[in-house]
Amino acid sequence: MKQYKFYFITIIFFNLLISVKGQLTPQEKSLDSLFSTWTNQQAPGYAIGITKNDELVYQKYFGLANLEFDSPINAKSIFDVGSVSKQFTAACIAILQLQGKLSINDTIRKYLPEFPAAYSKVKIKNLIYHTAGIRQWEMLEMLANKSLKDYYTNDMILQLLKDQNGLNFEPGEKYLYSNGGYIILAEIIKRVSGKNLKDFSQENIFHPLGMSNTFFIDDKQQIIKNEVSSYGRNDDKSFFQFVDQDNIYGSGNLHTTIKDLSLWQSNFLNNKLVFGNDLITLLLTQGKLNSGKMIDYAFGIETGNYNGMKCISHTGFISGFRTRMVIFPELKYSVTFITNIAEDIHSDSTAFDIAKAYSPQLFITKIVSEQSKTGNLMDHTPGSPGNASYKYSPKELNQFEGLYYCIELNKVYKIKANDSALILQLDDDDLNLVSKDKLNFSFQETMVLSFEQSNTVNGFTLNVGDNVKGLKFSRLK
Repeated sequence: MKQYKFYFITIIFFNLLISVKGQLTPQEKSLDSLFSTWTNQQAPGYAIGITKNDELVYQKYFGLANLEFDSPINAKSIFDVGSVSKQFTAACIAILQLQGKLSINDTIRKYLPEFPAAYSKVKIKNLIYHTAGIRQWEMLEMLANKSLKDYYTNDMILQLLKDQNGLNFEPGEKYLYSNGGYIILAEIIKRVSGKNLKDFSQENIFHPLGMSNTFFIDDKQQIIKNEVSSYGRNDDKSFFQFVDQDNIYGSGNLHTTIKDLSLWQSNFLNNKLVFGNDLITLLLTQGKLNSGKMIDYAFGIETGNYNGMKCISHTGFISGFRTRMVIFPELKYSVTFITNIAEDIHSDSTAFDIAKAYSPQLFITKIVSEQSKTGNLMDHTPGSPGNASYKYSPKELNQFEGLYYCIELNKVYKIKANDSALILQLDDDDLNLVSKDKLNFSFQETMVLSFEQSNTVNGFTLNVGDNVKGLKFSRLK
């Protein structure tokens, strides 16, 4: 009888234990409510990490890391965090400066003498702060009518940038976000240290911090255990898998976990790397324009405030992955949010929503910022009318017909005229150009061709917003 009584008490104890264990804290209930519409465990999902006082106090994993094998996202899942990578590239530069091996005030041609004279005033700090004026390599490839889904390497991008004979603006004049600048930084790290970015960051950052599942990828054929796949939506709402073939690193291609990122975030509050507070101070040093105006960008991270509280943050967006990392140093509090289906969950605002849901007492009001969206140059409706301000006769338009060559793109453009407009024939694309004023034509208000004329039209200069300026095309015939 006593034995049965013991079993009965044991069963009651374990039932109580299970009941208590199953109860959610107010913070967990609040976060579950935040993601109440995301309930499909058979779809891509997300990972959340919240760090408080150097401790990862909350983790949440939902959905599938791989739809083909029904692999769930969990604490071991390794994500590509896109441009969140940049702070680690910049941190390597900071370490090299503190080691006395370079100065961010050095011009890049000190280490890359093969770059053309156009880069002679570009300093390492200009690359860090996105103030170098380097033409956007992605836009250059699009202007050459190449797909950004093609295979790319750092060497290919470096060669493209070396072929440029101009900049978008004088270094330090303005801020223009540039992935190419961080690819150049990766090359400088290799030439100065004698080690590639993958090895240098492993030795000086990841290993000392215990980030055992964090590394830069320079070969997409490498097998990564627990790697997460990313997805998009077809028109019928079914999923497709992104296949990312590029081997570009420095600007991106860092792979990591929620736990490892929490170790890095904690390091901003309690530095465990060499050089102590000098390193953190340098990493948080904001850029300054030639005018003396400070910018919000520091060493691969954005500095600012949220509801009057200082915050350090960055977003990563690559092939269906979207990452948002936010640190509130005064509160010793940070949030990381990563999703492998970026179309369904917008990480930028979500990370702040998570912070507020988990610690509502810290956030009184919510500020939501709208991000501008940039369209694809080739996404166009043929024959879109635009707003012409100068009228050419058909005979006048004929003078612009011909083939034009750009040595910086190694590309030939063909221009044809019809009765009312010029047509830029770019391989299989026909772009209707609208006359803005005499000798200036535009496509969708963004791409502007400014023709040069003496006795005849002998070429044009191409500008695409702030992304690419001053590309020269010479007339062949």
